[in-house]
Amino acid sequence: SRIDSRAALAANQFIHRKILLRLFLGWLFLSVAVGGVVLWLEVNRIQQFVHELALRESATFSGESAHNLVIEKLICFRGTVKSDFSLY
Repeated sequence: SRIDSRAALAANQFIHRKILLRLFLGWLFLSVAVGGVVLWLEVNRIQQFVHELALRESATFSGESAHNLVIEKLICFRGTVKSDFSLY
């Protein structure tokens, strides 16, 4: 009877360890899965925000004004551009 109770106690501890291990692994899996989904949603939200911000800010530049800006820079830094092109 004493041997049976020790065997039952050992089996009981084994089962409890197995249950705790499975609960821990389930918790870990759910934490990683939920964290991954939240991260993915936040990255998409930030990408959308940056895209809209870039569109809003670039809306002030028409094709002609962007072209004029490039020509202005070439005129202001003509000596630098000339020396840059002479390297090639």
